[in-house]
Amino acid sequence: MAHMNSMSLHQDIFQDIQDFCNQNISMKKVCNELGLNFRRCKDHAMAILKDEDVTEPSQQQIIRSFDKLEEEHHAIMFMCKADRQKYGDFLE
Repeated sequence: MAHMNSMSLHQDIFQDIQDFCNQNISMKKVCNELGLNFRRCKDHAMAILKDEDVTEPSQQQIIRSFDKLEEEHHAIMFMCKADRQKYGDFLE
């Protein structure tokens, strides 16, 4: 249910961007508490490490890459769910 709520969350027309950001952060915390992870594909993590010239990554480096992917995922979701009439130029 938390995942569905996170995916259906959009900025209301009269909602301040900071309030919307706080709402997204709260939803992310709920997902973290429930153990829901997004974008945890090992191939994507390995691609990030390859770009950093890491050929034999440690488990800690792989976890760090997973965390980076998840942060990027949440940032993209936030931007795509912001009010397009107000922030559409920034999104483009």
